[in-house]
Amino acid sequence: MQDPTAEYPEENDEDEAELHQALIEELIERQPAIAVIQRFASGASQVPWFARLGDVLNKDDKAAARQFLDGLGFAHAEPARVSSWEDAGAAAASLDWDSDGWAAEEGLRADLTMLALETLSDEEFEVVQNFTISTVTPMIKAAADEMAHLSDLEDREILTAAVGAAVQATHTAMLVLLAGEEDHPFSARYQLFTQGRWPMGVAGMTLNIF
Repeated sequence: MQDPTAEYPEENDEDEAELHQALIEELIERQPAIAVIQRFASGASQVPWFARLGDVLNKDDKAAARQFLDGLGFAHAEPARVSSWEDAGAAAASLDWDSDGWAAEEGLRADLTMLALETLSDEEFEVVQNFTISTVTPMIKAAADEMAHLSDLEDREILTAAVGAAVQATHTAMLVLLAGEEDHPFSARYQLFTQGRWPMGVAGMTLNIF
């Protein structure tokens, strides 16, 4: 199975972003409820992306991790701290995209997409999705580049993986909003990113968190 972060672009085209902005505003005129997505995506500028990588897990990190794991069906798994970029690279390289954890995530993502498409057409869904990705990607990438500079990180591959994971988490959190769900495991994963962490996925009975 393909790495899900591969579908997200490393670069953002400014003209394309403006187009997505115009399309979402047109959609909001027809469906005012979609404004919640516009506010959500714009709020990404306030997120301290990657600000606490490697820190000791605090109670908020552990609570969000617990909600994510329980909602995903891994009640016996535990969060574990990844303390360095070197260890993060090893953890990322060892991720199995055919694992039970990834299969559970894919099932949840499919369910949310089906719920969203009950109120949106395929074209409208694409507008919302493209707007969200084009809005958050530059913010996330800029934060990752700054962190790499501060950390003297030269491994662009692991940096790209971090950006892709953050964009994907934002995308699935957007799906939760579209579906009108509450207390969803994808919301908990997104919360970990908003707390400056990078949840790297379930490996065995462990959720690695950088």
